[in-house]
Amino acid sequence: MVPDTTSTRRHVLRTAGSALALAALAGCTADEADPATDADDAESADDGDAAADGDDTDAGEESEPRSLELLVESSVDHHHACLHARFDERVALETGGSTDAVPTVEETHEIWEATYVGEAGYVTFDAAAHEHEGPFVFYTAFGSAHPVEGTELERGSVDDADCDELDAYVEVEPTDGRITVEVRADT
Repeated sequence: MVPDTTSTRRHVLRTAGSALALAALAGCTADEADPATDADDAESADDGDAAADGDDTDAGEESEPRSLELLVESSVDHHHACLHARFDERVALETGGSTDAVPTVEETHEIWEATYVGEAGYVTFDAAAHEHEGPFVFYTAFGSAHPVEGTELERGSVDDADCDELDAYVEVEPTDGRITVEVRADT
């Protein structure tokens, strides 16, 4: 059975984003004012500028969790990686907020839904836990990975003709059996 690629996650997200944009525009054309909203606006104006006081918990994207998909493999093989991206369940991974506080993973062939709050997240890959002694490849979808520990050897994109579930890869040589990457979701 050939999988239906018209309903991939990427397609669903793009369609949902278009629908949300249309719904937002439709809401902007209302001629009548909402008394509840006007009262809330007046009350918040009386409270002063919460963002200037540092009290605004809705300050924007910095406080919102962001996520991307991350997969580690022992070699550059877009076809093999794409099979994981297409068919494997995502495993939740909460990344660290700095290079001092990072989770360590050692699994290859597992695709993570890597989540962070702030500008970036960090995760360490324990390369010493594997018999493979060479470089490892980090595949991403909906974001990017950049090594902060380890040596980047190659970086490239994954062509949609080969695999529309993955966007890019970076091949990294471990340093002292470890690779730490900074991850950032697409904005």
